[in-house]
Amino acid sequence: MAVSRTRVNPEAPSTPGTLGRRYGGVDPEERQRQRKARLIEAALAVFGANGYHPSTVRDVCKEAQLTSRYFYESFDGMEALFKA
Repeated sequence: MAVSRTRVNPEAPSTPGTLGRRYGGVDPEERQRQRKARLIEAALAVFGANGYHPSTVRDVCKEAQLTSRYFYESFDGMEALFKA
């Protein structure tokens, strides 16, 4: 008899179409909103210090203490962030 080594998370959502799981009681959509807000706040600080044109995605991510993965999860590029 084969034994499944896959663990089942009892807290995982059972609703079809629901992706992700809660961390610290926060659902994935809320975490994404929080990261986006952090990136916007960081952009304001970076743009204020350096100006828009010399600023980079890396600068904004460093200020927000997030990786570029999360930047591109929320924005297509610096122009989209600037317009946000």
